[in-house]
Amino acid sequence: METGDIHLISTEPYQFLDTSTQFMFGEPIGCLLHPQRAKLAWAMTDVLRGLRFRLMMVRLLWLFRHKAWYDAIDVVHDYINRHIDKAYGDLARKQVAAEVASSGKESTAVVEETPERKDLLWFMVPHFGEDRERLRSEMLVLFAPNNDTTAILIRNVFCNLGRRADIYAKVRKEVMSHGPDAPLTYERLRSTKYLDAVLNETHRLYPKGDAVRADKVIMFRDKDLLGEDTDEFKPERWYKLSPSWSFMPFGGGPRRCPAQTMATVEASYCIARFARRFKAIENRDVNSFYVPIIRVSPVHKNGV
Repeated sequence: METGDIHLISTEPYQFLDTSTQFMFGEPIGCLLHPQRAKLAWAMTDVLRGLRFRLMMVRLLWLFRHKAWYDAIDVVHDYINRHIDKAYGDLARKQVAAEVASSGKESTAVVEETPERKDLLWFMVPHFGEDRERLRSEMLVLFAPNNDTTAILIRNVFCNLGRRADIYAKVRKEVMSHGPDAPLTYERLRSTKYLDAVLNETHRLYPKGDAVRADKVIMFRDKDLLGEDTDEFKPERWYKLSPSWSFMPFGGGPRRCPAQTMATVEASYCIARFARRFKAIENRDVNSFYVPIIRVSPVHKNGV
């Protein structure tokens, strides 16, 4: 087993960009193997940071003329536009192939075969006609939170586990109880109750924030709901709690985050794989406490 200091998760926002782009557009951007492709992730981070400034400036919004922000928007728009153009092209080729097949006539035209697609964009394209701008806006609504949220969740989990060796030991014991080489299937990951409690406790202490919202920071630390130890990282509390609307890190109702299960399983898988390999972890951050910076959600300033 390896020992020594490693920068477990940096502050770079692209650890999970490959999986999110695969899910949304049908192909990964490939920034894990080619970090230079992470320009999109940094652009999205700059866009979200600029939006926060605009929300704070309100009546002084006319002062906000940040060229770098508009350049970042162009980078994001260009990336999504390319995939939209490709999706419409694939759809057109598929329709031509279907017409040729249904006509029963021989054709001298060569119809390019379109690979089977199951990504989100592919299922959305037929519902928007030629309104590509609206389709891009709809994809952006999903892409903005999908860009960085899972990486931030895992970063915040390890920020806590690195400071609580006792809790990490419990996580590892639970993961290893399934067998050191057992496949980490969806069903097995969803049955790891203590790991699930660790994720819930991380959501509780470092929730997402919105401009118009029920204040989750106050709600998730309400001593009337959660007891006197609400400032402490204590996953065991989730063995007894069954909150509904008093704890909603992914929102609730019809606007509930559609990627809740995906994010939870991704985070569980990464933490479980890590726990299998390493017997213990130890915090080497110069700060013994959590120092937040705001992105889509709060994230520890110094990485992990």
